[in-house]
Amino acid sequence: MTELSEYHPENTTEKMYFKNKDEEINKKTFFWVDNYITGSSLEKYWPHITLKGCDKPKYNDLPKKFIANRIAICHLGDHCTCRKVLWETKL
Repeated sequence: MTELSEYHPENTTEKMYFKNKDEEINKKTFFWVDNYITGSSLEKYWPHITLKGCDKPKYNDLPKKFIANRIAICHLGDHCTCRKVLWETKL
C-alpha cells in the first residue's frame, strides 16, 4: 500500500468509477474507497469474497474452501465490485 499510495486520491469522484450511463454510485462506495488505506489495508486487511445479488444468501454450509486460479486488477464499480478487468494473470 505504501508503494501505491501516490495513486490513491483522497476523495474519489463519480467519474473515477466504472458505471453505466444512468447509474449512480452509492455514497457508501465513496466512503469505503476513500478510507481504504487507513481503514482496511495493511494489518487491517482481511481477505474475503463479497457476494452480491443474493436476496437471501444461505450461510449454513460455510466456510467454503477453494483455490484461486487467477488474480486481476479491475476498474471498480458501485459497491466496490469488479466491473471491468483491466489486467489478469493465471496463478
